[in-house]
Amino acid sequence: MNNKRKLISEVRECASEIPEEKLQEIQLSANGQEKCCKGFVIINGQKFGIGGEGTNHGKGVLGFDIINRANEKPRVIVTYHPSLITEEVIEALGIEIPPLYGGEKA
Repeated sequence: MNNKRKLISEVRECASEIPEEKLQEIQLSANGQEKCCKGFVIINGQKFGIGGEGTNHGKGVLGFDIINRANEKPRVIVTYHPSLITEEVIEALGIEIPPLYGGEKA
């Protein structure tokens, strides 16, 4: 395995916060008695099924941390696999992904 592939394979997950100016809508559909992979999240009109459903299933997103406090604006942190997340998803969420080692895509 070459060094670039080895380094990329060692990166298991990364996280980026959706900028507040790009966060327009958040919806969560989940059953508190089941794992999150059975539900979905809608962010800015895009449906993300974190395990088996949704138009953006399998495009590198591992999950979302939704921070909702009464005296603050909502925050959403996206956890993703850097070599699997698609340009379509990056654009839909409005996040910036740091370049992989050497500024190249996997």
